[in-house]
Amino acid sequence: APVLIVDGNPQMTALLQRYLARQRVNAQAVSSLAEAQAALVQQAFGVVLTDAFVPAGDGLALLRYLRQTVPGTRGILMTAFRAPDLCRQALDAGAYACLAKPFKLQALWDLVQPALQGLPAPEARRYADLGG
Repeated sequence: APVLIVDGNPQMTALLQRYLARQRVNAQAVSSLAEAQAALVQQAFGVVLTDAFVPAGDGLALLRYLRQTVPGTRGILMTAFRAPDLCRQALDAGAYACLAKPFKLQALWDLVQPALQGLPAPEARRYADLGG
């Protein structure tokens, strides 16, 4: 299943799309909560990578939406600062994992790959790069 990237930064979405394409994963990018919800209605995604703060919405709201409407889709929250409280909120909202920016692309892949395979998040990776 493809990956949906939700981030208001076009450079970030382009980087993630290129990286996932090299891993042979199809990825679609949108820049707002409304676009993400529309995409989720039109197509099934295995994983949603969402920034914590997206235009006209927030990543936590999207994670709650995923849990309520497409519970089989794994949500990974990306946050631009080390925010253990935000990550706890994300996990409580149903996130598969939380990843602090900047991150190594390998750290992202170490979360996306098991998520796409339907495996549980490696416990050590649920708070990747957050020190928590």
